[in-house]
Amino acid sequence: MTMCHGFASKFSVDTKVLLERVAKQVTGSNALELIQRIREVLKENDVMLHEMEIKAHAFYEKASH
Repeated sequence: MTMCHGFASKFSVDTKVLLERVAKQVTGSNALELIQRIREVLKENDVMLHEMEIKAHAFYEKASH
């Protein structure tokens, strides 16, 4: 679980970097709207990843006692 979560966090960062590189090269209102929607989904994913991290820490704290 820890390895999977670590991968998801790194993938999220890489995805955002790639998205911003693409956004700099994109023109057109439809494309820019799509880029913005993807940004919003990535922000939502970050919130979920953070919540999962908190739950994982709580679980491992209880398991170690």
